[in-house]
Amino acid sequence: TTEIYTLSLHDALPICGVTLTMDNVTRMYQAIVNLAVASKGHPEFEDALSVDGDATEAQAIATIAAVPAAVDALKKAGLTPAQYVRLSLTLAATTIGAAVLKTNPSAKLPDGVTLANVHFLQQHAADIEAVQKRLAAQMAAAGVGQ
Repeated sequence: TTEIYTLSLHDALPICGVTLTMDNVTRMYQAIVNLAVASKGHPEFEDALSVDGDATEAQAIATIAAVPAAVDALKKAGLTPAQYVRLSLTLAATTIGAAVLKTNPSAKLPDGVTLANVHFLQQHAADIEAVQKRLAAQMAAAGVGQ
């Protein structure tokens, strides 16, 4: 699959403040598909969206915002670059938090990860998996992510 950017969990924690919903999670996954499709055959596009692992939230947003095709791909999913970065980081950090609680239910969640978002992931796992499968089919039909 196409890696849009990589940020460390350390960078994600201070900005986790997004409340996860099926609407915004679906938009985020659609944005990933849109970005992958837009980057097909354009390696410079992928390079422009590769953010250094030590990047700050602002740097990640600026890097994506500097690529008009990326901004358009996100807009088609109903997201701005800032919303996409924050949502992606919140989802990543929450996924890690959920995994921590699964292995040790009495563990303290990492700073910035909310129990409400962990519960959301647990309660909507099947719905999220269905969205992922549907969008994976879109990517396959577009010839990306293989």
